[in-house]
Amino acid sequence: MIAFQHEYEKRAKSKMHAVIFWLFLGPFGAHRFYLGEKASGVLLLFVGLCFYIVLPISLFVFAVNTFDPVNPGIDSNVLLILFLLILFIGLIWWVIEGFLISGKVDRLNEKLEMDIMRQIVPSKVNSNSSKVYQQRPL
Repeated sequence: MIAFQHEYEKRAKSKMHAVIFWLFLGPFGAHRFYLGEKASGVLLLFVGLCFYIVLPISLFVFAVNTFDPVNPGIDSNVLLILFLLILFIGLIWWVIEGFLISGKVDRLNEKLEMDIMRQIVPSKVNSNSSKVYQQRPL
């Protein structure tokens, strides 16, 4: 059991670390990378970078169009509504991720427990049930 505990502590994911990554670097998918979800992490990184590149440009265009009544170009109200809509959707996604992150860490750590047990005691682990050891017949 010492080998199990040592291996588990070395490889287990921390809820606190996942939440910190989500809280501060969530728009860039850091919590997804931490939990081993590389594909969705890359997607969030791409979306986050696009958002933070488009944000200053759209705010600049909004400011220029607001103060230039002679040549308004893009309707600044449409740009503002589009920006707020994207911001609102991103905020909702971020909050939902926050509620789901604890369960993701729990499932990942449960899978890790089973994987370690299979490595340590391969003949006694029953992969078809939720019990760790097979029951002996009476």
